[in-house]
Amino acid sequence: MNLRTEMMLAARYLKPRRNAVSIITCISILGVTLGVMVLVVVLSVMTGLTDMIKDKLLKTSPHLIITRSDGGVIEDPENVISELKNNRGQGAAAVFRPVVVQTNYRLVPRMVLGVEYSEIARYMELNLQSSEKQFPLDFRQILLGRQTAQELLVAPGGNVVLHSPGRLGRLVESSDDGTVRAAKPTEFYIPPEMQVSGIFTTGNHEFDSGMVLISREDANDLYEMPLGSADMVYGWVSDPFNMDEELRNLREALREFKVESWMFTYRKVLGVLQVERNMMFFLLIFIVWVAAFSITNTLITVIHQKTREIGVLSALGASGNAIMRIFIMQGVFVGIFGALAGISGGIAAVVWRLKLMHWFSRLTGQELFPEQYYIVNELPARLVPSDLAVIALIAVFLCTLGAALPAYVASRLDPAKALRHG
Repeated sequence: MNLRTEMMLAARYLKPRRNAVSIITCISILGVTLGVMVLVVVLSVMTGLTDMIKDKLLKTSPHLIITRSDGGVIEDPENVISELKNNRGQGAAAVFRPVVVQTNYRLVPRMVLGVEYSEIARYMELNLQSSEKQFPLDFRQILLGRQTAQELLVAPGGNVVLHSPGRLGRLVESSDDGTVRAAKPTEFYIPPEMQVSGIFTTGNHEFDSGMVLISREDANDLYEMPLGSADMVYGWVSDPFNMDEELRNLREALREFKVESWMFTYRKVLGVLQVERNMMFFLLIFIVWVAAFSITNTLITVIHQKTREIGVLSALGASGNAIMRIFIMQGVFVGIFGALAGISGGIAAVVWRLKLMHWFSRLTGQELFPEQYYIVNELPARLVPSDLAVIALIAVFLCTLGAALPAYVASRLDPAKALRHG
């Protein structure tokens, strides 16, 4: 019996005369289709979510951060920036420390980023709403995130006061018995008043709600640092996803400094995303597995119906392996049909995902991605051809595996008993 004949018989057995078996076959294909469709949608969303998070991180973060190994202040950051330029990169000196922002009786803790705006403007997309067109971060000026401005009830043109933790700490003193009292005044402390020159909205909720920007000169004065010094140097390279050579050269040239890439800085976030993606793939494979093994029930029924035909095939010289291949091919056909339909449906669901999400939000009255919990406000997705190929192969393999046991049973039928069946 040749392969073409075996395939013809397998296709014929997929459409038996009895309607009940035909319905079971359709249900088997539908189960595989739904399982594959869910896998395609979930993996595409997880891939798109990872890409969007990386994109938002890179829009508000440097590609690499250079700090002193001993944790001290970089007194001459220009030398570090010069070394960055020698390695096809660009840099900006930065002060990064905690601060308390005050308006009237409202105080909020934030992190201050002291930089020169012109050095970061082309790399960090702040989407700035500024009252200053040319110099949005001049002396005694500050940029606030949208949420910070809302909490402080301040708008561009308003004023805020900054308190450094060091100076606040010197206002009190602790005695030997643990009591805290006001410190004896040794100096007159007036916190700097800053004018709000702009409000930024990056789309990264953590950055918008936790960061304020001032000039590096103001940061040096606020934290009593040497003029022109910095806590770190931000660096940007041409390809943030392939920067091993730049990192290696910088670590060799700047041995007393610590050079960390953005992937290391956000390794926990990126690691969690990768683990979640792998776990979702592993768990959802079981949906396809259960659906694929429903073909076992279908083939057992078909074999029971076709016992006499199997006996005739055996009497005509068909080997046990040939009969096994006939029924295994039925599993292959179910896997192929289910995979193709599932991938098509998954692609359609990904394309129409935003409309489906908005419809679900209107139906339930709930926001799927609350801004205070997620750094994204929509459902991202990206279809990866290699993922689609892997899903299709797994679906076909599991369906073939589900057909193996009934096929083996069919190949072991005794021809004489099979001819007397029914």
